[in-house]
Amino acid sequence: MRRGRGTRGGDPRRAARRASLAPAAAVLLAALLPYAPLLGAGYVQDDHLAVEDNAIVARGSLTEIFSTSYWEGAKGNDRSLYRPIPIGSFALERRLAGAPSPRLSHAVNIALHACVSLAVLALARRLGLGRRGAVVAALLFAVHPIHSEAVANVVGRSELLAALFAILALLAMGRSAPWSSGRDAPSERVPAPRARPAAWTAAALAFLALGSKETAVALLPLLVLQEILFRPGAEGPRRAAWIDRLAAFAPVALAAGAFAALRIAALEAVFLFQRVPAADNPVVGLDAPRRIFTALAIAARYAWRTIFGFPLAADHSGAVLPVETSLLAPLPLAGLAFLAVLLVLALAPLRLPVARGATAWTARRASFAASLFLLPYLVVGNLLFAIGAGLAERLVYLPSAGIYLLAGLAVEEALGRVSGRRALLGLAAAGIGLAALLAAMTWRRSIEWRSDRSIFEAALRTNPGSPRANYILGTLDHREGRPALALSRIDRVLDLWPTYLAAWGEKAVLAGETGDLRGAEAAALEAIRLDPFYALAHFNLGVALHRMGRLPEAERSLRKAVLLDPRHATSWAELGHVRRERGDAQGASEAYRRAAALGRSDLRIRASDPGTAETTPRGSPPRTTGSVPPPR
Repeated sequence: MRRGRGTRGGDPRRAARRASLAPAAAVLLAALLPYAPLLGAGYVQDDHLAVEDNAIVARGSLTEIFSTSYWEGAKGNDRSLYRPIPIGSFALERRLAGAPSPRLSHAVNIALHACVSLAVLALARRLGLGRRGAVVAALLFAVHPIHSEAVANVVGRSELLAALFAILALLAMGRSAPWSSGRDAPSERVPAPRARPAAWTAAALAFLALGSKETAVALLPLLVLQEILFRPGAEGPRRAAWIDRLAAFAPVALAAGAFAALRIAALEAVFLFQRVPAADNPVVGLDAPRRIFTALAIAARYAWRTIFGFPLAADHSGAVLPVETSLLAPLPLAGLAFLAVLLVLALAPLRLPVARGATAWTARRASFAASLFLLPYLVVGNLLFAIGAGLAERLVYLPSAGIYLLAGLAVEEALGRVSGRRALLGLAAAGIGLAALLAAMTWRRSIEWRSDRSIFEAALRTNPGSPRANYILGTLDHREGRPALALSRIDRVLDLWPTYLAAWGEKAVLAGETGDLRGAEAAALEAIRLDPFYALAHFNLGVALHRMGRLPEAERSLRKAVLLDPRHATSWAELGHVRRERGDAQGASEAYRRAAALGRSDLRIRASDPGTAETTPRGSPPRTTGSVPPPR
């Protein structure tokens, strides 16, 4: 006799739903709660450029978003990146809020991280991990502090979106044909009407992943690997099976081709590499052996942080990451061992081509998890080419999912060998304690991300020798009216990294404001020596020369400034002042007109009558782009 809903047995379907919802609820809470302090945080680091002050974000035109580079609206000179999906999300936020809203931006990032954590849980279950192993993997991903930079930094949304769409694409493609359900169990069947929509869904998700971050290029080989590891032999003739699977991959190939065409049209090039300052990445300019040794040492640092969650910092510039000169040094050896272990796991199924049962099934799952780290890491690990940063925790957001899947698989295998209720309860208590500790570390890290000052003060506590952290704090001191402290920090930057271009520009401004015009001239000239195309250095030199009464030289410097950056309104205004003093009324009027067109409404009258009295102090320096970090 069937039992009713009110009987002791209850409804088995409802019980199954509750059992499946409990892990998801635990992962969701674990992903959301540690980041609650971010709801009161402001924009930090590159958020100012990419979100708050981005003209393309403000206009919100989809055509413009998909036809321009990532930094185009931020007046950045790096045209090597193409990420229309994050820029589109920022524009949508602006449309909804009506103005830049850090609270909304952070809420979206936190929600996306929760979605990615749930996607990791779904992927773990799809790979055949039991409930306990899958929850371990997803909880580690949800609470681990190494993800705080990707979540807390609004521009880290590129990482979140790329990871979310990539994992969902893997899940969708898994629904496009029968799927191996583990060991020697029968394969899961997929109704024909669902197979083709699943393939097209995977293609759409792949397009979105590629448009979010360059790391997502690893999705394409991951889809192929998933096919090899988990797709059982198709029934019927082998040729027909190959045709069927190629047809399933055709939409993904089409999506990748469409994205490539859009990227080439926007960047006007097939391949572009970032122009990376050596201060941001120590591998830049190194010969091949030292580059590889240093990159292996960086891999060791990532491995430690991915497991233990410390030390974390928002910046690792300058000599914080020393150049390695030998493979036999401790860190390069550790990095090599870490990557070698993952490579062995990734290739393990090749050693078991005909093996069956538990061993082969575990090897296949471990292979996929290891590859989920290795393939994206090849894009961000500086092993093949230099990227915008030597080390940044946000870069391993997607790769770390592979490490935590391996952890979940290891826990599942270990639990299968543990007997006794007391032992299992002890392991559960230890796991809960570990999750609570990691969540507390993430909570503390979220508090440190509340402002530019708090996060870079935290960075200096971890890396006292960071030139970039000292530089950012110096610009903040300058903005907050502490020029003496600002100048001391900038001098510290130049002691740590004498070729730090933006620091020379900031020193020129500080020296000019404190009346040291000779010092301002010298600092501006040094910046020009380091980079003759640095428009702000020519502007700062022009201001210093103007104040010293050297008008012909000032005009030459300011003309170079507006030639290099025609959109800098204050350079045009300063050029107008100099020309007016030299008696060139027509030239002054033209310069004032250009400044007014770029937003200097106070100069509209001057554009028609250059003799009008000044409405702003002559030669006052602008807030340079050095007040926020340069694009990375």
